[in-house]
Amino acid sequence: MISESLEKKELTNPFYVFIGLFRFLAFFLVILAFLLVHSLMAFFVTNEKKRLKLYLKSIPFFAQIGLLILNVKVSLHGTRGEVKQRLIVANHLSYLDVLILSAFYPSLFITSVEIRETFLLGQLTGLAGCFFVERRKEKRTEHTKQNELNDISEKLRNGHNIFLFPEGTSSDGCQVLPFKSTFFQLAVDANIPVLPLTLSYSGAGSEAVPWYGKMTFPDHLLRLCMQKEINAHVIRLPEVKGDDRFYLAKTTQDVIRTTYEKY
Repeated sequence: MISESLEKKELTNPFYVFIGLFRFLAFFLVILAFLLVHSLMAFFVTNEKKRLKLYLKSIPFFAQIGLLILNVKVSLHGTRGEVKQRLIVANHLSYLDVLILSAFYPSLFITSVEIRETFLLGQLTGLAGCFFVERRKEKRTEHTKQNELNDISEKLRNGHNIFLFPEGTSSDGCQVLPFKSTFFQLAVDANIPVLPLTLSYSGAGSEAVPWYGKMTFPDHLLRLCMQKEINAHVIRLPEVKGDDRFYLAKTTQDVIRTTYEKY
């Protein structure tokens, strides 16, 4: 949670304000460039399979630029090597998670219909090949759930990595929230392992990272831009395989939570 002293320092120090505004504008220029490039891809490349491949080649480039502008230093821990046709899961604190993970693990993300309906984030995620799932209980039915699983399974069979934040929302960073098991069925049906990752932030700038509750995207991004430096850690954990979605959800939740508490 952002402390009052940090907030006061950011809002009153002219240097932080200047740097923050400069980064904010630069970051939005990158967003505009991304929207332009991916809009052209969507217009000229009508074959979905080819278009998604182009998206996944382009996204890491833009993600790296975004991280450079925000001065995010990423440390990778654990085993290395190519990741292909996996269900990747991680804890979730902020949209910054997506930038970091997209830079190192190009994937098609599962996100919510609410994000699609959010100004700017909806356009960005739509042009990144994201899947939009209905998480609101009053609108979610077995029919919509099955259609979502079928659509995502097809992309998984085509060799893409699928990325899931099983908490279903971003948190304040105090703890890892319980994992929802629904989309772990993808790994069961495809008979593939689940790759768990733990995301953690350290240093003074880490207090500004969590994006949750009623925080707005522009206000939070400006505060993020005012941080001197943000240190991020991505811990790659051993793959988990099983034939039961509840087992996969519980096991990955436990290992991610245990690792998160250590960092």
